[in-house]
Amino acid sequence: MNIKCRAELTTGLIYDYLYAHASSTVGGYILLVTGAVFIGLYIYSQKAVMLGVALILLLYFPSRYLMQAYRLKRTAPAFSAPIEYEFNKTGVRMKTVKAKELAPWERIFRVDCSRKSFFFYTSPANAFIVPFQALSGKEEKLLSLLADSLPAEKLTGILRHAGFRRARFTKIIKERIQAKKESTKEA
Repeated sequence: MNIKCRAELTTGLIYDYLYAHASSTVGGYILLVTGAVFIGLYIYSQKAVMLGVALILLLYFPSRYLMQAYRLKRTAPAFSAPIEYEFNKTGVRMKTVKAKELAPWERIFRVDCSRKSFFFYTSPANAFIVPFQALSGKEEKLLSLLADSLPAEKLTGILRHAGFRRARFTKIIKERIQAKKESTKEA
């Protein structure tokens, strides 16, 4: 099964990746909880300094990621032209005007997603960004391919972060994993 798509990464999609990546780490969770605590302290004490700290924590970092996305879009050659992706039984092939890369499934560290994109991590910090709109209805085929090609523990990010697509994605992945288990029992 070959799935091909072409995507142009906008500043918004790059920001989506940077924010999703940062907020899914322990540091991101600590930042959000600390910001919420300072909002609670402001409500309780009515001291402006508490609100100021909360706003810095909750607004500064997202705005920093937006500026970083803008800078990357402007300066990084990988984001300046459309990217072609091909998914098949061997892995993910990415092609830009200046580079080609094949990431076999064994090299995929994990697959995660946000409300706008899939992220195929090739290391703890680097990922291919594949927008849902570029897949244009091929998401279910891609999920089936992922469930067949990757161990379930590499797909847990999709099950946690798929937003409104979560129920459909979870169903597809779980059905494929179950079918894979049953076929290995029979063999």
